[in-house]
Amino acid sequence: MAGPSETPPSLLARSAPTLSPLALEAIARVAFEDRLERALGPATSIDAVLEVAGRAMQAAELGGAGIPAPTELLLAHPRTGKFSQVIEVGPEGEGPGCPAAATGGCEALRTGRTQVYDDADAFDACPNLRDREAGPCSAACVPLVVLGDAIGVLHRTGLVGTPPSSLAVAQLEALGGRLGTRLALLRALDAPAPATLDRATGALDRPSIEARALELARSLVPFSLAQCDADGFEDYATTFGHETAERALRTVATAAREILRPDDLVGRFGEDELLVVLPETSAGECQRALERLREHLSLTLTASGLPPLTCSYGVVESSLGRSLDELLVAADAAVALAKDRGRNRVVVARENMLDEYPGVA
Repeated sequence: MAGPSETPPSLLARSAPTLSPLALEAIARVAFEDRLERALGPATSIDAVLEVAGRAMQAAELGGAGIPAPTELLLAHPRTGKFSQVIEVGPEGEGPGCPAAATGGCEALRTGRTQVYDDADAFDACPNLRDREAGPCSAACVPLVVLGDAIGVLHRTGLVGTPPSSLAVAQLEALGGRLGTRLALLRALDAPAPATLDRATGALDRPSIEARALELARSLVPFSLAQCDADGFEDYATTFGHETAERALRTVATAAREILRPDDLVGRFGEDELLVVLPETSAGECQRALERLREHLSLTLTASGLPPLTCSYGVVESSLGRSLDELLVAADAAVALAKDRGRNRVVVARENMLDEYPGVA
């Protein structure tokens, strides 16, 4: 027996010859939306929702030769608006490769309406469609906007003069509407709790700095992470007293906040360790910032009347690990290597570092 949302095959077969193309398109659109609802029902995480979105993009009306047309999903970072391509499908598994860098450069998001273009070279076509390596194309761009916030855009291309069909556009719009709403809800639920500070140093406490790093990773924002380990801290505390040692560590945290950018994060990670997280920063840029911190710290300790204290730093780029734990292990290994090389220096973790120096992990 057919389900409540299904049309009995015999009835559809009898009625199909009498239905207009618009009616057949409407039936296909509703069927796609029903399938989409069923697929999204059990998806309770961002990863699960994106997996459904990828399969739905492949299932949307096929292009020529019965294969998926080049389609991609670009998601915007909630804070910067910068795009990241999170899903791509196509004849060879590749999407259109839209060069738009952020929401401000997307015509669909600027207008809040789906944009369909017959020819990328037309004078009124989106500039992002021009001069592509694959040559001229047609395109459809579907914005994902929730309560005025730009979530992302679905982008599909086709042959010049043959833009994605009205059915394909309707299916992508159905996917974009449900996808934007679901992602906005899950992002709100996944948002970290208000940050709390470590009382001794004034830096973020460990749960807060870890939550911020995870938030960047989930939002697909590249970053560099660095562990800052005070050299000989136990001996320093024994020699000068616990209170002086705490003041020195607080000075390290203060110096880091002074030398780094306002959006960079500084947190206390252990008794004598700080963790710094620099969004949208390469390992090389992070290393240069920490070299400036080394010099600034020496001057700050002297100005505060505190005994000299140095730190060893281990830097790792977010692309080097599949999880925060992997990044922390790599940073810790880089710190150990910095200490092994004489302390008071910055070492950048590399993929083969643990093979070359197995004793530092």
